[in-house]
Amino acid sequence: MEHPVDNRMAERLPALAAILLSALMVAACGRQAHSSAQQAPAPVTVIVERAERRDVPLVSELVGRTEAEADVEIRANVEGRLEEAFFQEGSMVKKGQRLFRIDSRRYEARYNWPGLLSRKPKRNWNWRASSSAW
Repeated sequence: MEHPVDNRMAERLPALAAILLSALMVAACGRQAHSSAQQAPAPVTVIVERAERRDVPLVSELVGRTEAEADVEIRANVEGRLEEAFFQEGSMVKKGQRLFRIDSRRYEARYNWPGLLSRKPKRNWNWRASSSAW
């Protein structure tokens, strides 16, 4: 047989649980409202400007790598000292364009050499080693 006190407790248990749960919720909400009122964030500064319509230049700064369409190696067919270049490095050149001027004195002397041998000397120089020189 069941005891009558146990039956009354069983009937009241759900009501007590609901009252206890309500009291906890009210207490928690009160704490949340109280703590949020103390920790309100500082106001944010906002800068406002009026929009206007105007032309803006389109500028793009890009990093890239370039490669020549063709590389050309230039080699001289003759020897000599370069006196002048008629182009700038990196510029476009055309077929047949003059590129360099080479010192021509050496080639002029070789060209004129046969004519010099056929001429008669103006003076006859006789060079002899003297014994005092050696």
